[in-house]
Amino acid sequence: MDKSMVDLYVKFKEIKKMGYVRSYKDKNNSGITFEHLLGKEQDEFFLPDYNGIELKTKKGYSKTKIALFTANPDGKYLFAIQNLVEQYGVNKQKFLTELSAITKHRYNGYYFQIFVDWQNENVVLLIFDRFYNLVSKDIWWTFELLKERVYLKLQKLALVKCCTKKIDNVEYYWYYRIFFYKNVKFDNFLKAIEKGKVTMRFKIGTFLSGPRKGQIHNHGIDFAIAEEDLKDIYTPVFK
Repeated sequence: MDKSMVDLYVKFKEIKKMGYVRSYKDKNNSGITFEHLLGKEQDEFFLPDYNGIELKTKKGYSKTKIALFTANPDGKYLFAIQNLVEQYGVNKQKFLTELSAITKHRYNGYYFQIFVDWQNENVVLLIFDRFYNLVSKDIWWTFELLKERVYLKLQKLALVKCCTKKIDNVEYYWYYRIFFYKNVKFDNFLKAIEKGKVTMRFKIGTFLSGPRKGQIHNHGIDFAIAEEDLKDIYTPVFK
């Protein structure tokens, strides 16, 4: 391991010895996280979380995928998300869910799928009608954009596993294990998209009430991967 990983591992061992740590809400109404225990405030920036290492925490028994990064699309439309919701969405709390390159996901009478276009260097959102005729390929993420995200944020990654328990209806966390990964490869990231191992998760909806009723709220589109598939895009680091 390099020095930054060694330093983080030393701090992790100190946190592990603390055992179960009581959860609380800070001034931003966020729950305690591993980053808090490192003395770092949670943020949404595109840079790694801690000394060049991206931090991910996950409950030991959870099958939830790991969000690698968030990226809004490029494409021919200036307001791609707004056009997407207005043309293909319905007035529901969520627009779409999770898309992959190996299956077509049905939503509101259309089918959606992602496609790696190596020739034009884009990851494209394909939209089909109910007869599987292609009706749109106008929304995409350029390789340039995705490569910037991958190499800026994900060069090194630490996955921290935790257990939780409740005492008097208060949640406690114990961070008990850490795994390190390095040498992320962008071509492997794209191939993982093609294999359906990296998926795209939409966090888009419309307000159902209040002064902003009907307006779009966009919490981003993230690229996610299962824990067991991290080895497809990284080199695991063994302690």
